[in-house]
Amino acid sequence: MNILGSAIRRRVSTTMAFTGLCLIGLISSSRLPVELLPDIELPRLTVITPFENAAPSEVEKLVTARIEEAVTGVSGVTGVFSESIEGLSIVKIAFQWGTDMDMALVETKEKADLVKGELPEDTGQSVVVRYDPSDDPVMIYSVSLKKNKNRSVRHRTEKEIVPFIERINGVSLVDILGGDKREIHVDIDRARLFAHNLSLPDIARRIDFSNYNYPAGSLVKGGVEYQVRTLGEFRNIDDIRNVAAGYNENGVPVYLRDIASVENTFRERKSIVRFNGEESVALLVRKEPGKNTIGVCESVRKAIDKLSSVNSDDYNIRCVYDQSVFISGAIDNVVVNAILGGIISFFVLLIFLKRPGPPLIICVTIPVSVLGTFILMDLSGISINSMSLGGLAIGIGMIVDAGTVVLESINTQRLSGNCVSPVDAAVRGAVDVYAPVIISVLSSVVV
Repeated sequence: MNILGSAIRRRVSTTMAFTGLCLIGLISSSRLPVELLPDIELPRLTVITPFENAAPSEVEKLVTARIEEAVTGVSGVTGVFSESIEGLSIVKIAFQWGTDMDMALVETKEKADLVKGELPEDTGQSVVVRYDPSDDPVMIYSVSLKKNKNRSVRHRTEKEIVPFIERINGVSLVDILGGDKREIHVDIDRARLFAHNLSLPDIARRIDFSNYNYPAGSLVKGGVEYQVRTLGEFRNIDDIRNVAAGYNENGVPVYLRDIASVENTFRERKSIVRFNGEESVALLVRKEPGKNTIGVCESVRKAIDKLSSVNSDDYNIRCVYDQSVFISGAIDNVVVNAILGGIISFFVLLIFLKRPGPPLIICVTIPVSVLGTFILMDLSGISINSMSLGGLAIGIGMIVDAGTVVLESINTQRLSGNCVSPVDAAVRGAVDVYAPVIISVLSSVVV
């Protein structure tokens, strides 16, 4: 075959070509994202609808059942599963593999909006989310205060730590679990409420309407047009106390402080986060899609270490979960197994071929083939993960098999005495078996 003959006879050109291939492969390997698993788009959608202060049976009857009936009309649905808990309806929808999930998401949102009029008035807005394994947190940290262990740990974490982490390149979101959330409590005195002939819905609306900044048009002065706004948002708790809750029969305004006690306190807690028996808050760090998990985790670790060193007497920040550790371990295991397989293959071939030259040739072809594969992975957008490295390990075995067949054919040509030179033996030996080798590899790929 002309290509094989030219490649063997023009040794300098072939060497330079494969050297260039290896250099490009090294560059491509540095650009490949490293993940635990490949990107998988599961055909699943979830409709989450809040229905506060409702029992699970009421949520099931008034919300979940109607949403289930509505979403079954979306094209491609294979199953609907629901869960009704206190104050929340969760409807999970399974679709056929290959369904366009963008269109399915749009259709599901339309169905959820159409059924909104049939739900109780207190029902919140339905949210349709798509599950993506890459959205799972890559790191989880536990944060507690060393001194003054009061109920402000969550507030301080939100103001001082979360913005610092979210500025890191590759971090998309930082969620907080646990701790106490600030909440304004308005406790209405029922006797005073009836005495002033007021109702709870009216008071709630007035408080809501008083907490807005409204546009008030524009003002032209000195040839410059200024946009004017009326500032009405609450700045402190006294602004809430001074809200006009209504008017009595004489037209005198009744302020909220006259009929209720307003306190700046904490929301009722329904969950507690503990680490090693100590109450704390949890930080869930999520990365941007397509970013290198190991690189993002390393950047977060450096930032947390810097923050801990600056605030060593104040915060106690400990890592609970680091996905990059599992990824590195899984990838290292695959790499070690591949290297061990190559070493074992070398000694097995050495035992049977009686010469170190042919096994060394096969061992050289392994890194060249792997680096060439990295180029194709970079062009195709495939990440380095346990699945792709497992495929590379299988490919290395196929390289050893094919190389052994070719070397045996070349050795047979040399011993036959029909070749005038080793180059001629290499050409004839490769030409004799190239078709069976290609067919064998393709059959393994198809299987």
